[in-house]
Amino acid sequence: EYIAYKYFIRLGYNFIESNYYSTSGEIDLIFSKDDLTIFIEVKGLTKNYNNLLETVSKKKKRRILKTAYSWLNKYNLEDSFWRIDFVGIIYKDNKYIITHVENIDMNFV
Repeated sequence: EYIAYKYFIRLGYNFIESNYYSTSGEIDLIFSKDDLTIFIEVKGLTKNYNNLLETVSKKKKRRILKTAYSWLNKYNLEDSFWRIDFVGIIYKDNKYIITHVENIDMNFV
């Protein structure tokens, strides 16, 4: 998660919170940029995937969505703009390879 944290800081995102827990689950990282809140699921991967989304189960996606709603409700931000991103990190050849998928369509969970 620290590697993902540094990645988003370099992209100019503003850090809000890490490891937010609710009764539904956990959000690894929460950032903002402009008027948008970004909930980020971080996956440490052992190999390359053509589709990062195949590494996250439907059950996990539902938990992430419910937890994001919990966070928005806690801070009275239900009507704000937000999205969910996935980040996969592979350590290969002494460097980190980051795959970032923005704005996951959570309608199909």
